[in-house]
Amino acid sequence: MQTKETTKDVRVTLTVHEPVTKPKITASTPQPKENEPLTLTCVTSHAVTITWTRRGTSISSGAKLSEDHKTLTFSSITRGDSGEYQCGAQNPVSKDFSEPYAVSVLYGPDEARIEGEVFVRPGSSITLTCSADSFPPPEFQWKVNDTDTGAKTSKYGVNNAETEDQGLYTCVVRNPVTLRTATAAVYINMTAEFIPPRNGYSLGLILGFAIILAVVLIIIGSVFICRKFMRKRLNESPDNEPDPVPVYENVKAGQPSEDPAYMGLQFRYEETYTELKV
Repeated sequence: MQTKETTKDVRVTLTVHEPVTKPKITASTPQPKENEPLTLTCVTSHAVTITWTRRGTSISSGAKLSEDHKTLTFSSITRGDSGEYQCGAQNPVSKDFSEPYAVSVLYGPDEARIEGEVFVRPGSSITLTCSADSFPPPEFQWKVNDTDTGAKTSKYGVNNAETEDQGLYTCVVRNPVTLRTATAAVYINMTAEFIPPRNGYSLGLILGFAIILAVVLIIIGSVFICRKFMRKRLNESPDNEPDPVPVYENVKAGQPSEDPAYMGLQFRYEETYTELKV
């Protein structure tokens, strides 16, 4: 600024912001396993503020943000942390969001289970189903009496079963990524007398109650027989023989006792006997 008499300079600071680059999420491992650490990083430039969101729900309280909010770290990720994550980048002149990043936590298999009838009539079918919680879906292997059957699906069956099909049926479940395994087994009984239960209770439960009841009855019967035997032995013991019934011989009235001790009780005077009689 200049006048006829003076000149003055005024200076200002001009800050130029470039638009933020589109954010992108990267992970420390593409296939996180349950209970292992995982770090997500928001890659962007020119951002002043970075935010994190999880589609449909909030982020676990166990996740920690770095000071600049560029990284989100799970010290021990769980299957409940699976979902789609996004990060947003912002400055005074622009704002943008990353594409959703899917976090799929690998876990399992958990406890394996086999469902199916374990009592089978000869000529009928054996149908068993094996299951276990796992991600990704597990692989299956079936064994009969420790011999591999070659079956690789969750279901195993035998049509027109014979008595030779009786035995131990084992299902081995394996997660192809975590390489963890779980095993379940049932014993198939071939019997002609079997009648399937129709009251809604599982056969295993009914069989368990029957076994417990039989054991209780055997114990009660054993105790009763033992007590009866001991009572009989006690009754036959010589120590328990009844006291002999005393036998009194006929004693003539007035017959004097020959025992000298009784002789000393005789009185010298007749009057004493007279008084006693009265």
